[in-house]
Amino acid sequence: MQKPPQQMKRRIRRSRATGGSYIRLLKVIAWMTALLAFCALLFEMDHFRTKRQYRIKSGSTPEKLLLRQQEQHLRHTSEKTDDTGGTDDTVVTKHPPRLVMTLAGLTGESDPHNVIIEVRPDWAPIGAAHLLELVEAQFYDDCRFFRVLPNFVVQFGINGNPSIQLEWKTKVLQDDPVKESNKRGTLTFATSGKNTRTTQLFINLNDNAALDQQGFAPIGEVIEGMEYIDKISSNYRERPNQGQIVNKGNAYLLQEFPELSYITSMRLQKADDAILSES
Repeated sequence: MQKPPQQMKRRIRRSRATGGSYIRLLKVIAWMTALLAFCALLFEMDHFRTKRQYRIKSGSTPEKLLLRQQEQHLRHTSEKTDDTGGTDDTVVTKHPPRLVMTLAGLTGESDPHNVIIEVRPDWAPIGAAHLLELVEAQFYDDCRFFRVLPNFVVQFGINGNPSIQLEWKTKVLQDDPVKESNKRGTLTFATSGKNTRTTQLFINLNDNAALDQQGFAPIGEVIEGMEYIDKISSNYRERPNQGQIVNKGNAYLLQEFPELSYITSMRLQKADDAILSES
């Protein structure tokens, strides 16, 4: 039996009305989802911008680190006291960042001794910034002088922990132009070719101007304690194998070359220490 036409029309209208409600609901859900996604995107962008600004302000990049170190350590104040106990006009002395490198295992010395190195960003800004980054990470602590050639150079800068060495070995620097000669006492990054500087350094024991033409750019110089650099053990010359040091660390050196001189610590010199050092 067929249903009356009026009843069929009511059912069709009811179906269309129900279908329209579903479509409207789906549209509302879609709009709300899009709005939430847009808000989340705005939040992430603001969070990233805030985080980036914090990194810049805190100086986490090598260039910003160098700027921060210069601001903190380029200036220190010394006051002259007169006989009455008063103070004269303040004398402000400016100098580049300085490092305190403590050496042990020196020839003829039973006690550790400090060497003061002045870092020179004006000579080599890329290398100087990288050195300060390495020092802040305490990379050179317990590093051995694995290559010592009298009247030429002492070389160091392979970390005693192979995993730490591997991490820093991937941070390869572009070359700085050579602005200063490799004279006695200058500190320079070792290289294996163009744009290959990583962590290894050497200190010139003599005036080695021939290295200038090969692209070796000094990044600093020893200003105190060069007499202790001269006492770094040269018993093994170039015998330690650099590949073995990279792979096995200090375990290899202590077993095969126990008399190597080494760095106990290398730190940025505090302003107060600099005042005492110069007084």
